[in-house]
Amino acid sequence: MKNRRTSIHFAFWIVCILFLVPAAQAAYDPQWSRSQCGEYSANGLKERYVYGANKGWINNDVWDDSSVEGVDCASYVCRCLALPEYAAENKAAPYPYTTDKLYAGVPNTVQVESINNLKQWDLWVYVSGTSKHTGLFKQYSGSYIITREARNAASGIVEGKYSKQYLIDKGARFWRRANWASLVQLPTVQTSPGGQNYRFISRFKRHHYRRWRRNHRPIRFQLGYNSRLFRRLAERVRPFRKRLQRHAKQFELFHPLLLQSPSA
Repeated sequence: MKNRRTSIHFAFWIVCILFLVPAAQAAYDPQWSRSQCGEYSANGLKERYVYGANKGWINNDVWDDSSVEGVDCASYVCRCLALPEYAAENKAAPYPYTTDKLYAGVPNTVQVESINNLKQWDLWVYVSGTSKHTGLFKQYSGSYIITREARNAASGIVEGKYSKQYLIDKGARFWRRANWASLVQLPTVQTSPGGQNYRFISRFKRHHYRRWRRNHRPIRFQLGYNSRLFRRLAERVRPFRKRLQRHAKQFELFHPLLLQSPSA
């Protein structure tokens, strides 16, 4: 009887683990950013296309064997947008959303009404009869858009170009990933009144600035009135007193015994 209860408890915990572990893995990541999406999608360029596969790729610009590498248009888009969850580039994952599901709209996406309002890494998708395709919007180029897509078995993952009118004629829809990670606000650095921060002045410049200040300090005599050295100095400069008076302000020689009028 005791062994039977133990077996029931063990089976119960096994079932819990089987249900909870996949749920924990399939977590939508709201911190996925556009920059991460751009880097991730770029790493897939020149890699293998395999219809119906979601095996990821080895980032070496070589078409490796289809047993270890390959995505199609829908799985490439979902991987780059981390939908419904993040999957590492070189790791196989369950197939995400089909092109039909992307066309109808999937969780954590919002529809963009016009092709002229796209932002980088929005997805476009069309389902026109038996013609179905999807990709990522990169940028505008006049009346064209530049895309990244897993095109077909002959081309692999490429950057392409489509005219806006072509996609409109195909009845394309446009969707944007919800909850892109917000941009991190860099801390501001307190600057001096002149607008230049002392932290960013190179050590070389600081060294020469200090040396310049040291060599251009005002010249002052720090001698007492009755000092022996001062009296000797005063006797030596007596013939040059007029010149010193003329340049007193420049050299800041404000000692009264040096600047008094010479005796007749």
